[in-house]
Amino acid sequence: MLPLAAMGVLVKQDQLRRCWQCGRMKGRALVHDAWSGWIYLPVLCLCDGITCARCKEGAIHRPISNRFDEANGTVLHIPHFGYLFPCIACRRAETQQAQRGRAGPG
Repeated sequence: MLPLAAMGVLVKQDQLRRCWQCGRMKGRALVHDAWSGWIYLPVLCLCDGITCARCKEGAIHRPISNRFDEANGTVLHIPHFGYLFPCIACRRAETQQAQRGRAGPG
């Protein structure tokens, strides 16, 4: 996911609400855009996403959309090629497989 560098400052979260299904934030966020000034961006949760292309079970964020990153309070943009990103379960499996490969024979 690519951070919206020009839209780094989130100033209004009161139109964001927590999704009762996935627990992520969704709604509208007021952010500052270097080109347009203050604008509202739609923010989607994981439930509005698509199915993981790898496992066909997990969810990923919808491409060409925005999500709210609670860790740093910014809005992140999901690019058009975002469908290539694996879901959380697939990422975990890949990480574990890579760690086992580095451990060497045992």
